[in-house]
Amino acid sequence: MNSDQLKYFLAVAKYLNFTEAAKEFYITQPAISRQITELEREMGAQLFVRNTRNVYLTKAGELFLEDAKKILSIEAGSRERIRLADSFHEMSLCIEYLLSPCEHFLPEVVNRFHQIYPQVEIKLVRNDAKGVSEAIEADEADIYFSVITDLKKTQNYAHQVIYEDFYCLVARADHPCLEQTPIDYEKVATEPFVMYDPKRAPLMSHQIMQVMRKMGITPRVVQYCGSLEEILVCIKAGLGISILPQRTQYGQAGKLTFVPLKAGTSDVGISMGWKHNTGNKAVEWFVNVINELIKERPELF
Repeated sequence: MNSDQLKYFLAVAKYLNFTEAAKEFYITQPAISRQITELEREMGAQLFVRNTRNVYLTKAGELFLEDAKKILSIEAGSRERIRLADSFHEMSLCIEYLLSPCEHFLPEVVNRFHQIYPQVEIKLVRNDAKGVSEAIEADEADIYFSVITDLKKTQNYAHQVIYEDFYCLVARADHPCLEQTPIDYEKVATEPFVMYDPKRAPLMSHQIMQVMRKMGITPRVVQYCGSLEEILVCIKAGLGISILPQRTQYGQAGKLTFVPLKAGTSDVGISMGWKHNTGNKAVEWFVNVINELIKERPELF
């Protein structure tokens, strides 16, 4: 039994006509008949009933039909994997990302991608929002994960929203400003704030200031930080409170309290960006993998 015989068998099963099946492969009707007879001999069963009027599958032929399709599908998949392994043995994929907003999903995505395409060399580069923007300008990576607002302004890049978010007031779990319900925002306005450095995260800093203006708060900033991790450390140390995206609370249970704010803003969340018409096939594969995971495991995102 060989793949040609299986293809001939499927063609005869489709047309229920040996002459029409032979035309599909540009061979003669006697030639395809001989191949089917040989296949039946090897299988030890008659696959078709042939008479002067009709051709139809026997019970054995009906059972073998699905198996033949599976065998050819497995063979085609194996050939494709071998072809890809040979063609992308030197392929690489560089991913620039923001750590805290991506740490709950990116490792799983990269792991799935690596399982499917083990020959693609993956490089992960952690950066802050400004660093990711600069990397895009310099075309340093293939895939970028950053805040929605930053990626929306890029030209010649496709982008996809991975998740949307909203802003929260963030403080130590034992902070006195959280004792009152509802929150007394006049009291909050007197608290020291730890904020993003506008030079390192200009768009997010602008968004947060918009939220605070809506709340009628002019923050007393005691420290500007270059990264989210620094802000979280300062809050835990009791140096101040802050306003941050809700997803920041990942891994902070029992340490910090996040109170959702009514005065929100749009475009809060994380997007994935990649260059239009990139010559790197691995980019397309990565986008497909993350979209498959979004469908399979939405709780990750």
